[in-house]
Amino acid sequence: MPVFYLAELMALAMGHEPAEIGLDMHRVSVASFLEKWQARAGDKEHLAEHFDVSLLVKCDACQACKDDCPVCKVDPSFQPNEIIAALLAGRLDEVIADGQLWKCLECYTCQEMCPSRIGMAETFRQLKELAMVAGAGPESVAAAYAEFLKSGALGAPRESARRKLGMGPLPEGGGDAVARLLRESEE
Repeated sequence: MPVFYLAELMALAMGHEPAEIGLDMHRVSVASFLEKWQARAGDKEHLAEHFDVSLLVKCDACQACKDDCPVCKVDPSFQPNEIIAALLAGRLDEVIADGQLWKCLECYTCQEMCPSRIGMAETFRQLKELAMVAGAGPESVAAAYAEFLKSGALGAPRESARRKLGMGPLPEGGGDAVARLLRESEE
């Protein structure tokens, strides 16, 4: 097991190369440690393409909102703090494939309760976008998006339900104009 000086670890954390600080001169090989270190650095770089890693670290360290998520109260299997920790551990693809992220309602309770005003809702929104790009989103979300592109609306109101409630028909919507604008923007 290699032994490191604190100064060596700090130098690595500050971006110095292992040979530059003399890690190649250790009696016990540090190669396995450096492989893991470089893999984690690669994970952080990949994560930084989509998220503010320093905010994720701060969020993971705090966990003040841990017991405030309304979804967690109903479904204890949903643990958003564990998802943030998994991201920081370099398991972005696993988090996206798992599907737990879709349980976040983006209600912003976490942000309201966060002493740093970070919250996790924006992180989960970004995760959902990444999941859709990767093709790992729920079919219902993909179908709703396709319907929106086609018609400019997420669905049609149920006229029978409106009549039952004593309501008249809805005025003409602008969905067709939205759909036309979306088609023109694709051309």
